[in-house]
Formats: sequence, structure tokens, C-alpha cells
Amino acid sequence: MFDDDFEKSTSYWLGLASQFLIGYDFQQSVCFWMSLTSHLFENDLSNELANTDLEGIGPPHIQIMTVLALGGETSQHEIVLLLPIEPSELLRVLDRLEQHGLIEQFYAPEDRQKKMVRLTEKVTAEWAFFIQHCVAVEEQATAGLSGEQLQELQATLTVIWQNLGLEFKQKVAMLVLPESEIFK
Repeated sequence: MFDDDFEKSTSYWLGLASQFLIGYDFQQSVCFWMSLTSHLFENDLSNELANTDLEGIGPPHIQIMTVLALGGETSQHEIVLLLPIEPSELLRVLDRLEQHGLIEQFYAPEDRQKKMVRLTEKVTAEWAFFIQHCVAVEEQATAGLSGEQLQELQATLTVIWQNLGLEFKQKVAMLVLPESEIFK
């Protein structure tokens, strides 16, 4: 309804929510703001990628390739734990990536029930293309923020990740945090 006007959209949803969930201040909810921000990022990235040659590639595909680029080959189960993706959707996303030749799936040699995923060499040629589109959305989203504000945002999000105690927090930390921050 108000896709082009963030403030109107936010006010609309907050007003609607307060009608049904009286007593909860969504404007003070970190979870609400993080979820809304993530959703807006994904919508803008989807729009950015919509007119590209790689049909059907969107934010979930980029997220999976990023996890694989940072952590190497990974099991499907670990991807589901790391990313906000349901197992049934994961299979569709992986199939699309495989159709484009960007990943390959295989069974772990030590456990034939464990399906693994890794990037192919084709990703090297396409990676700059994906990053270009991701950076465009990130630059739009962070316009007007100082370097100091961006560092504070990253530090705040790092604390939130650590507080949530993910099942394999160490693997996530090793993917995205500087070594000195991993075991604080």
C-alpha cells in the first residue's frame, strides 16, 4: 500500500498492530525493527536483481552463496540453521543455483545421508556481479550514516548475535567476526 514511503508504511503497520496487540510498543521493539529492516533489504535486493540475466536469483540465493563463500562446503542442515529459510524452500533455492551452475550438491563421503553443498568455479566469474547489486542496496540503505554510526551498528549487532546463543555460534562467528571477537 505505502511501499514507496517508509514512514507511512511503518506507521500504518504499527497502528494496525497496536489495534490487535494493545500494550506492546512496537516502536521500541528491537526485534520488530530488525525484522522490518531485513524485509526491506530483501525487497530492494529482489528488485535490484529482477532485471538481470540470472533469472530467479534473489536474496536467499545470495545468502546461501555468501555462507558457502565464507565457510566452504556446508551441509544443507547447517544452511537451514544459519539462514532464515525453511528446508522445503532451501531445496528449491539450491536447485535453482545448481541449474545456473553456481553450486554443486553431493553426499558427504563419511555419511551418505548428509547432503553437502559447495560453490563451483562459475561463481568466481559471477561474484562481482552479485556484489555490485548488493552494494547498491547497502549504499542506498546506509546513505546519511557516518562511518562511526556504521561501526556502532555492527558492534551492536555483534552483541545481539552473541546474546542469542546460536547452536553453532562459533561457526557463525568464524564466518563474520574478526578473530579477536570470536570468543569474548
